[in-house]
Amino acid sequence: MMALNPSVSFQTGDVNRLPLFPIESADEIFTQLEAAFTTHESTREPSVEFIHPGPTCWPYAQAWAQQSVDRPAWEPLPAWEPEYEEAPATNWISYAIGLALGRFPLASPPQSQPAEAGGRTAVTPLPHGILYLSAYSTDQPTGPDSLTHPACAPLHAAWATHSSAITTKSLHDWLRLNFFKDVHLGMYEQRPIYFPLSSANKNFVAHLSIHRFTPHTLTDLLAEYTAKDLTTLEGELTDLADSKNQGNPSTQSQSRNPLHRDPSPPHRTHRLHPRTGPGLAPGDRGDRKGDPVISGIQI
Repeated sequence: MMALNPSVSFQTGDVNRLPLFPIESADEIFTQLEAAFTTHESTREPSVEFIHPGPTCWPYAQAWAQQSVDRPAWEPLPAWEPEYEEAPATNWISYAIGLALGRFPLASPPQSQPAEAGGRTAVTPLPHGILYLSAYSTDQPTGPDSLTHPACAPLHAAWATHSSAITTKSLHDWLRLNFFKDVHLGMYEQRPIYFPLSSANKNFVAHLSIHRFTPHTLTDLLAEYTAKDLTTLEGELTDLADSKNQGNPSTQSQSRNPLHRDPSPPHRTHRLHPRTGPGLAPGDRGDRKGDPVISGIQI
């Protein structure tokens, strides 16, 4: 098309000028390709036809179609013997995150395999479309960390099945440090649908679903998640300071590094760093390359 009309667009007349030649069994080839592509799209998360991850024979189908088109006209179509490729393990984790955040239907299979009819489990999504991950409160059942919420049950189940093919890290660490940059950005071709905000050292990370974003989302994040960690941390710091002042040797050493996790925890003022997001180009107002800043938010 570019050779016929090297401009910014093509017209109907340009298409009519294309030299065409008949392809033997074109209808049969197209029908087979269409069926394979439909199945493939139902397993590809960014697709509007996505249902859940699963095996696909789309690469085989493309090679088969090319072989069919290139064959001499008198030869029969090559035998259709599809070879299926299994979905990457990370696809199942991403799908489970979508379940937790309400991205996909609430009645969904909780395991890494499609459920049979009647075998689906109701999932209540995470409040406010926020997946909050706190290195401080991750082991506190009543803390604000989202992994303790029932909506994350499919995520824990998928991780138990597929983590060995992904990393040796814990689910919590991998979600905070790796999921967005290693999986999500590439899957959605640099157009993420989960907007990550983090503290300077990424010990406090919140993945926000843009489909559930409201004018109150950041307020909800601060009030219902980071403020709870802040209150608990301030209480611990006060207790440690009191113990130090009273000369308790067993706690004086802790007061030198009371958190043992983050030298700049959320009792201080930070700016939340969205690693990237809609409408933000890499490098815009960022402290680091590709790391723009939302100012005025305290955690």
